[in-house]
Amino acid sequence: MLGSINPTAKAKTDLAGHLNISEDEIKTVSVTFGSWADGSLGCPEPGHFYTMAIVPGTIIIFEAQGKQYQYNASSSGEIKRKDEIGQQGFYPDS
Repeated sequence: MLGSINPTAKAKTDLAGHLNISEDEIKTVSVTFGSWADGSLGCPEPGHFYTMAIVPGTIIIFEAQGKQYQYNASSSGEIKRKDEIGQQGFYPDS
């Protein structure tokens, strides 16, 4: 957990709402700590501007309904659901 924010719990709640299922139906597969290359958290959107600095955070992988879902999180508690699994712009801790 990063600071007082629990990005895994926040992301699981978001995914349960997105899929309209109970959080009990979602399995946490992995949580990887590291740093994002910038404030986009690996999910840049056209027309948006992001902090151009290293951002501490995590990649969280869940499994639900036979499919895996990825959330990218910052240490400040921002989360982003990704459409595809991947680590673009992420540097895992050693």
